[in-house]
Amino acid sequence: MRKKIAVIGLGLLGGSLSKSIKKEIPEVMIRAYGINPNKLRKALDDRSVDSIGLIDELDVKEFGLIIVSTPVAVSVEIIRNILQDPGLAGDTLIIDVGSVKNPIIEEVKSLKNAGQFIGCHPMAGSEDAGYNYSTGTMFHSASVIITPHERNSEEDIKEIAGFWQTLKSTVFIVPPYIHDIAVAYTSHMPHMAACSVIKTLMNFLSKSSKIKDINHFIGNGLLDVTRISSGLPEIWKDIALLNKDNIVSALTMFIRELSNLKDRINNVHSETEPLYDYLDEVKQFRDRLGDPQNSSCS
Repeated sequence: MRKKIAVIGLGLLGGSLSKSIKKEIPEVMIRAYGINPNKLRKALDDRSVDSIGLIDELDVKEFGLIIVSTPVAVSVEIIRNILQDPGLAGDTLIIDVGSVKNPIIEEVKSLKNAGQFIGCHPMAGSEDAGYNYSTGTMFHSASVIITPHERNSEEDIKEIAGFWQTLKSTVFIVPPYIHDIAVAYTSHMPHMAACSVIKTLMNFLSKSSKIKDINHFIGNGLLDVTRISSGLPEIWKDIALLNKDNIVSALTMFIRELSNLKDRINNVHSETEPLYDYLDEVKQFRDRLGDPQNSSCS
């Protein structure tokens, strides 16, 4: 295991990674970087990191592993700058934790040192943002998707897989474009769908004069279905931009399915069996999914 690790961005995932590394590999030295040192100081105080610095102070030659844990649109520029840094050692590896992979890899794979970057996406997180919500167990039993490209070596991929496994994660390796298609359906489209549910409710309330306080009518169902819509808009805007085509395809299928469900409900007086079959099929599939820990991600 690399003895010196840089973590760029100390929000929910970066903070949880630092805590997890310290928990599982306590001998590793971690230096955290960000644009505001005051936001990094808490991690220094609770000993999740050994030192802190401004992102402009990053000296890449000091580290064996550099983890970029910033919003995806920012990550592209940071990864490109690191790969082009003349001080980058030939054996230093760079990974990220973003939920969009192919656009990042397409941006950097032509660079001379592109083989040193390996895309990663831990399927872990929360709608809550920031270091204060980070935990040292966030990656326990979580799936981590590794998305290597043709410039990566088998040895480096194996090392990064071992790193995540040391943090008690389960590793899956797929091409980056497959990852982006899959998460459009499992993460990105559901987030947008949850937002549309809340927006529909807002529109209803703006046109209704009969309901003065909707809170009395809200149960756990609405809260469960829409919880993820509380994610940071700036993060989800960037995700939508970078994975646009896959998200639009998923939303198109979702809209078609909503129309299908609407038709079944509309015909329920004359024929109830199609609606029952629909709901039963959905229930059985959902029950097979279970309720994995850390199921909310970005």
